[in-house]
Amino acid sequence: IYAYAGDLEGESRVELLMFYGSDGNAVYSGFEWFIGSLEGKAGEFVLRHKGVFEKGTVKAQWEVVEGSGGGELDGLTGRGSREMAHAEVFPMHLEYDLQS
Repeated sequence: IYAYAGDLEGESRVELLMFYGSDGNAVYSGFEWFIGSLEGKAGEFVLRHKGVFEKGTVKAQWEVVEGSGGGELDGLTGRGSREMAHAEVFPMHLEYDLQS
């Protein structure tokens, strides 16, 4: 379970599938179901994740699954990315558009 604070407030559940190569690097993909609010609008949506882990650094991308927005987040589209070392707390940047 992930917890979010800021413009994105709430919790999510994440399922990731990772493959580690013999060199210790990994690739992964999966989904994240978020329930909470985005800039005060309550609802839910699903993110599709994909990324790589190389030499201690995560390079991740995600996008809102089309049609997954519910409640006041119906019609949400968006995507984001980050590059960082492993951490317990990390910033998430989501560029989004909310058609309502």
